[in-house]
Amino acid sequence: MKRFVLLGIGVLFLLVGNVRSNPLLSFYLNELLLDLTDPLGWQLEMSEQWVLEDGQYLTTLTDTSYISSYTQSGNLPVIINDNMETPLFINPDGDILQLHDPSGSVMDEIRLGNVEQPYILAPEAGLSISFRDEVVNEEQMYYRYFDASPTLGEYNDTTDSRGTLTGFVYDQDEQPLADVQITAYFSAPFQYFSKLEAVTAEDGSYTIESLARLDSLLFHKNGYGDEIVRQQIWPNTTIEMAPVILQVLNDLEGKHDIPRTPRKYALLPNYPNPFNGSTVIGYVLPFSDMVDLSIYNVKGQKIETLFSGYQKYGRHTVAWSAGNLASGIYIYRLRTSSVILQKKCLLIK
Repeated sequence: MKRFVLLGIGVLFLLVGNVRSNPLLSFYLNELLLDLTDPLGWQLEMSEQWVLEDGQYLTTLTDTSYISSYTQSGNLPVIINDNMETPLFINPDGDILQLHDPSGSVMDEIRLGNVEQPYILAPEAGLSISFRDEVVNEEQMYYRYFDASPTLGEYNDTTDSRGTLTGFVYDQDEQPLADVQITAYFSAPFQYFSKLEAVTAEDGSYTIESLARLDSLLFHKNGYGDEIVRQQIWPNTTIEMAPVILQVLNDLEGKHDIPRTPRKYALLPNYPNPFNGSTVIGYVLPFSDMVDLSIYNVKGQKIETLFSGYQKYGRHTVAWSAGNLASGIYIYRLRTSSVILQKKCLLIK
């Protein structure tokens, strides 16, 4: 099957922040199969690390329900609505499914479809949302992908789970550009990853074969401005991408590009601090990167995301309005593709 997709160039993909400095976390939501005609007809496969404890519960954007039991006819446990204390509605067009421990902390989550910072788009009929954990170039990566042959109750595989992207890259004079690096950024619970997927040929063409992830593709070539295209890859499908056009950096930008670039990441003290109502947070990027700036309480629970997406190098500032939050200490955390930085601030009312 073949599809032709026109995508806006330079669309920024909102991504979950990077916690690469931490060891790999445990993941429990292994595979989710939705019934597109019945929001209560879902099946949720759990990983072999998962153990049911009293007080564990699932939440969506509209419902909360405690897990009372599960079924296990194969290697892995499966939960359906009959195993919940009350019905749990999962919207197949867009929802955030979270597993909570008895204290209320989030153990794992799936963000799908039309929600903030989705890990994957809304599935088509018959596609499950599966979890993948693999090592690429000595780096451990994990993400959600579509599987066209679900294996509920058994270990995930990659059969019928790969798709292909093809396209061309040109300069502003419509001349093909060779040696353009195409890096895929893809998000997962609590982190995102990047992977060099392709380099354009002499005629500007490229082909990417990948599991059916939701990627933000960064097109980069020295001397040209970067472009980003957000694209969902679909199983057993070839997508012909719209042409990507890279603009030549002008001479002035070229002369000052290197000297004006900061040498390292920096998260600056907020001002004012302490503050009453609102404060300004600044940070410095040594090169253009994926960025997530978020606010947390002292328990490590996320309060608000101030910015999440791709940003040019240099200094940036973001204002934070604390609204109705209680007085106390809060943590603002900067995450990029390679570092995580954080500082404390004090809200006084």
